Amino acid sequence: MLIEGLTLVGLLLLIALGVVNAQAMNGLRLELQPRITELEEILKGGGNKPPPAAAAAPVVEADALPAGAETLQLGDESSPAIGPAKAPIVLAEFSDFQCGPCGTVRETVETVQLIYGDQVRVIFMHRPLPEHAEARLAHLASMAAHEQGRFWEYAALLYRDPARLGRDDLIRYARELGLDTGRFVADLDSPRLAKEIDSAVAEADQLGVTATPTFFVNGRFFEGAHSIQRFLEEINTELVRLELPIPPAATVVQPRAG
Repeated sequence: MLIEGLTLVGLLLLIALGVVNAQAMNGLRLELQPRITELEEILKGGGNKPPPAAAAAPVVEADALPAGAETLQLGDESSPAIGPAKAPIVLAEFSDFQCGPCGTVRETVETVQLIYGDQVRVIFMHRPLPEHAEARLAHLASMAAHEQGRFWEYAALLYRDPARLGRDDLIRYARELGLDTGRFVADLDSPRLAKEIDSAVAEADQLGVTATPTFFVNGRFFEGAHSIQRFLEEINTELVRLELPIPPAATVVQPRAG
């Protein structure tokens, strides 16, 4: 069922747009309430326990830009992205589909999008790690889905089980989404898409991105599957620098000093 596969943000958008009928909404309320309550507690400062993702990966505090970050434009027109092209905040996410913490932090990123709306543009950056044997093919598959306008839905299926990223699994996921599987397989084997992944990996290498997930907020980077508080702090700091308003839902987290 389509509704069962949607993320929190997707479900909220369907409700807001009136796409979900009354009966389905009752079920969605029950499903969403625990997550909504958790977010409310965090934003009120009453949630001291971070989401599971916060402890899933090592945390590296890094305020300085990696070598080359000042001159490189993260992503290009082919990069999967959500949010206005001229959004004041660009959150670039370097991820690996075979990386467990990358999957768990996705819900945090979606919450960030929900809080900041059109102020944030999220760009997905491919960073299949060399030690993950199936990651590169999974990233190729995600771009094959992107060719049919379904990158984010397909990525959600990949994150669902990082241990099942074999070729047969990737084609099965395409069928689950109702993609044109013939076109999908052709794109999966496309030298053009392979070149795009290679280019993305080279960009990550040039930036010194050697672990996932790694995030850049308007060029400032931090590494690891952080809790929502770290994302709000970084984005609020940048909004203050740009002299732009901070959304009410994010004002409980103070910008970083300095």
